[in-house]
Amino acid sequence: MQKQFSEDMAETFSFIVINNEYIQKIDDDLIIKNKTIFIKENF
Repeated sequence: MQKQFSEDMAETFSFIVINNEYIQKIDDDLIIKNKTIFIKENF
């Protein structure tokens, strides 16, 4: 039982890490787009 629990936790943890990296990438893309729009508005 304990071993199964550990494996489930490991899978859940890696899923969370992958999601965080994915969200971070989306955030970076949005920041880049916003900076581009910001620069266009100023010049």
